[in-house]
Amino acid sequence: MTDIQYILVIRFSAMGDVALTTPVLRSVDKGNDKMLVLTRPSFADFFFNFEGVEVFTADLERRHKGLAGIIRLVRHINRDFNIKQVVDLHSVLRTWLIDLLYILKGTKVYRIDKGRRGKKKFIKYKNEINLPHTTERYSDVLKRAGLNIGTPLIPSFRLSDEANRKATEIIRHNVPAGYVIIGISPFAKHRTKSWGVDNIRKLMQLIQSEHDVYFFLFGGKEEATGLESLASSFDNCHIIAGKHSTGTELAIISRLRLMISMDSANMHLAALSGIRTVSIWGGTHPAVGFAPAGDQEHIIIQTPNSELGCRPCTVYGKGECVRKDVKYKCLNLIDHRAVFRKIEESGLLRI
Repeated sequence: MTDIQYILVIRFSAMGDVALTTPVLRSVDKGNDKMLVLTRPSFADFFFNFEGVEVFTADLERRHKGLAGIIRLVRHINRDFNIKQVVDLHSVLRTWLIDLLYILKGTKVYRIDKGRRGKKKFIKYKNEINLPHTTERYSDVLKRAGLNIGTPLIPSFRLSDEANRKATEIIRHNVPAGYVIIGISPFAKHRTKSWGVDNIRKLMQLIQSEHDVYFFLFGGKEEATGLESLASSFDNCHIIAGKHSTGTELAIISRLRLMISMDSANMHLAALSGIRTVSIWGGTHPAVGFAPAGDQEHIIIQTPNSELGCRPCTVYGKGECVRKDVKYKCLNLIDHRAVFRKIEESGLLRI
């Protein structure tokens, strides 16, 4: 075990929530200590080459699954690292078990306040007051742990030479000279956040009819079939999802003119890369604390509460639409031509 003292920072999922730790962790004055970020292997690239930060990845589906796996995980960490204190940025049953093992050892543990009660009230009473952003909640718990927090840093990621090389190669091989590159992330985990492939296709067709653009499609491996169907409608289109490392995807995102997405992880990855986003919202609401980070003048598209009193209906997107007249009306009211006009007004597509 090293003599260097580490602050163990825990955040396993979801992808967007893990990514949102990066601008905060980069801004921390770590002093003589270091940070050890405990997360999933697929998210390790988010923390590449962060000063004073190392990553420990957990195999939560196999080796570190269940109570015995969590005990094994903590033993592995303690074997190699001198943990000074624990900052739990996830605060779920799995991380509470990790917290407890450190508390029993006499290590100080600080947990995030997710503001669950305030979020439920927001949904129930349709409050229009902005709740603290997720990055603010991360900063608050780190401050309680005695750390000095600076201004969150955006762009937040550091890219490897290999990731940059691959991104340059992909763009050079696919994108004609003089074309604007647009990222499209058409899917979301939950139906309440999904505008629909047909709407996205119509928007892309309208953009392509007016501008020289090339589309890169982003998403998860499980969305491959839907992305292939969408890509088949366009010549100037290439699927990025599931084909490259996280680092390479981040390097490609950093070269976009804009990202068009749902309320999803790729919205956050683009915003944290310093890229302007156009995000389309249904049952969820950005003011709950999940708006794209940064001051890049992001474009948020949503049906106003004044026009549809049932939204927002969910904090994270779980559940089904309860309307009996038109299902997912909040999304159906968003017209692709109106979204196009917003993008045109922003001037983002000018060469």
